[in-house]
Amino acid sequence: MWGFTRKEFFGLVRSTAFVAILVAALLNTVPGLYMNAEAGYGNQSFPVTYRMVEMIQDTM
Repeated sequence: MWGFTRKEFFGLVRSTAFVAILVAALLNTVPGLYMNAEAGYGNQSFPVTYRMVEMIQDTM
């Protein structure tokens, strides 16, 4: 079972569709996170999980 799971996982990760969707998601998310790094009246805040999740949800 582990061998089959490993084979299927690496087959999925190496597929063209997965790579294309991953690149598109990164091209959409990274600039949004970068541009919103100073949100909150110009004050910088720490990248806590709940804040990052909110920003990622807003960009998607």
